[in-house]
Amino acid sequence: MRVIILLNSAFCYEKDYEGDDKCDLCGGNPNDLFKNINCSETVCKSLGESCFSRLDEDECGKCSVARCNDFISEDQCYDGREIAKNACGEITARSSDTCSLGVCAWNASRTDGPKCFKDGDADGVPDSDQSDVWPPVTGWSKIAFIGEQGIDINFTFINNPYDYTKWFYYCINKKNESACCPSFSSPLFYYDKVKKLNPITSPNLRDFIDERGIYTLRFYAIDSHQNIEQTKNFSVYISPFKPVIAIEIVSQTPKIQTSDLELVIKADIDVKCDYELEDIESGSTNNYNNTHIVTFTDVPDGHYDFTADCADITGNRNIVKITVYPDAVPNIRNITPEYG
Repeated sequence: MRVIILLNSAFCYEKDYEGDDKCDLCGGNPNDLFKNINCSETVCKSLGESCFSRLDEDECGKCSVARCNDFISEDQCYDGREIAKNACGEITARSSDTCSLGVCAWNASRTDGPKCFKDGDADGVPDSDQSDVWPPVTGWSKIAFIGEQGIDINFTFINNPYDYTKWFYYCINKKNESACCPSFSSPLFYYDKVKKLNPITSPNLRDFIDERGIYTLRFYAIDSHQNIEQTKNFSVYISPFKPVIAIEIVSQTPKIQTSDLELVIKADIDVKCDYELEDIESGSTNNYNNTHIVTFTDVPDGHYDFTADCADITGNRNIVKITVYPDAVPNIRNITPEYG
């Protein structure tokens, strides 16, 4: 515990206390000598990190109900770092205000004196709604792989009860490229709680997906009270093409009346395959690989369709078929045939 003594009044406080239930120990009733002291920022922060000096240091306020226009000094308002955004419209910095609201800016040129104001979209102009200091929070469905047909990514939005997400901005880039600018936008209405986005079918994103690999989606939301969420991103593996499959006969070994066959399935990407030698045998490979050896023993003479149904890790499929002709006695020689 520590003690502050001013004007023969004193109170004890807990060091590094983070709550705000003791903020009103300073200020309030001017006839109460225990409370009638100078409620400076230092005094208020001593009562709790969630307290701040307000009303010309007449009392300590609670950060839980604070707004930017409650802050009376430049240090309280942004302490050297205002809310800011880049040319893409992305929030790049949150204000370092005394209550960590993150949306405060300082106007030193007002005719009625310098003021702190809420600027949730960092455009240098006070927002029309000064009370809503909470930007929307965007969540998304966790997806690891996307194939050539694509899949909807569900983006969800959390807002305060008096607000809704008004705009959703997004873009996509390859993981090893510079971060893209979220310049594509979708308007939302108060009843929209989910935004579905399929990168493969989206006319805005499809042209950026030209090869297999890891892509990064970057996005942010803006609510109806001009609060911009800081940009979020996540990475996903996208395979926009089906695998290219080829089948080759490696060997055909004649036996007395049957043959042993060895075939190889080759792909331009790692795949797992189901396969079948018509009327003889079917099976599956056990792992993803770009080469699979398949063998069959004691195959009677004839002709058979061999089919390989292969899929990559995203589910892209390709089915390839060839015909094989096992022949146990490929060369017949009889220089004295019975019927000449």
